Amino acid sequence: MKKTIFATMALLIAFSFIAYTFVPTPSAARTPVQWEYTFFDAAGTGSQQALEALRQRMNGLGKEGWELSATVGTYLIFKRPLR
Repeated sequence: MKKTIFATMALLIAFSFIAYTFVPTPSAARTPVQWEYTFFDAAGTGSQQALEALRQRMNGLGKEGWELSATVGTYLIFKRPLR
């Protein structure tokens, strides 16, 4: 009986600790992410050479931390956290 009570208490303490570590902080306490944006026009990428140039440009932006976030017509819009 004592072993059962002890095991139950140990499990409750362990569960409480695990649950506490995964509780997110209140949204008011978090600082919102600030973003910066860049864009370019991808029009005229029909040729193989133009597509390769576009791929290289996009890979370069990716290495700098830019992420494609939207397209508007032929414009590609990228964002990254403000540095």
